[in-house]
Amino acid sequence: MSTSHTFPVGTLVLFLVWLAVMAVAFFWSRSGDQDLSPELRAVLWPQPRTLGSITLVDQHRAALSEDRLRGHWTFVYFGYTRCPDNCPTSLSTLKQVSNQLSNDPEVASEVQYLFVSVDPDRDSPEVLGSYIAYFDDEFIGATGTRREIDQVVMQFGARYAKEEGSNRDTFLIRHTASFFLVDPHAQIVGAFSPPHNPDAITSLFKEIRGIYRAAAKTQGSSLSGPLRLDVFARDGYFARRNSSPLLRGAELLSYGRSGVDLTSRQ
Repeated sequence: MSTSHTFPVGTLVLFLVWLAVMAVAFFWSRSGDQDLSPELRAVLWPQPRTLGSITLVDQHRAALSEDRLRGHWTFVYFGYTRCPDNCPTSLSTLKQVSNQLSNDPEVASEVQYLFVSVDPDRDSPEVLGSYIAYFDDEFIGATGTRREIDQVVMQFGARYAKEEGSNRDTFLIRHTASFFLVDPHAQIVGAFSPPHNPDAITSLFKEIRGIYRAAAKTQGSSLSGPLRLDVFARDGYFARRNSSPLLRGAELLSYGRSGVDLTSRQ
């Protein structure tokens, strides 16, 4: 009399799962030698955030929506015209970045600069226009109602707050001092934290643009749609900051925002 034995289905499933995990581990270990530089890791967000609705007006009182950010790379900075130090210094830095990028007309034509006021009570479109023109009349100034501004601020993960004890006319505002970078598909892809060095920002932006174009080419498209994070990860464009390939993969699937400063004070 012979006895037949059947292989437990549960054991087989567990074996197949283990095999898949090992395959993923091998996959990540093979692509881990193309890490980004520490400087670039400090700027890029592991997962871009697509902007939602924006309803502001620019310094000419023309409507400014999220569509205005499509088709260009946009440096976004939050501040206010009566800022005594950080804002003029930061806008001067952006002007230097603009000057450096102008050496390559193709690159320069893809970039715009947006200054969003967090002081709607004092920064009218006309006030913004005069202020922005001092740095570069091609820069865009934007304002709106308090609610409209807050909706934009929250989308970027920025912060601002009126200084306690200030009077109604001369109060100061604490605000995020980072430059946010938005890609041509209205996705926030990273942020440059202070202190800001125009040479470093220009160099890093060109590198980001190059990675973006390379990844778009890998996807078999031009710049016709948002980039897929899995393609970036597969080709080793994002950093693998942990020695474990499995943890590296988990890190890429989680949402993070490197380089965003939320505590800078005026």
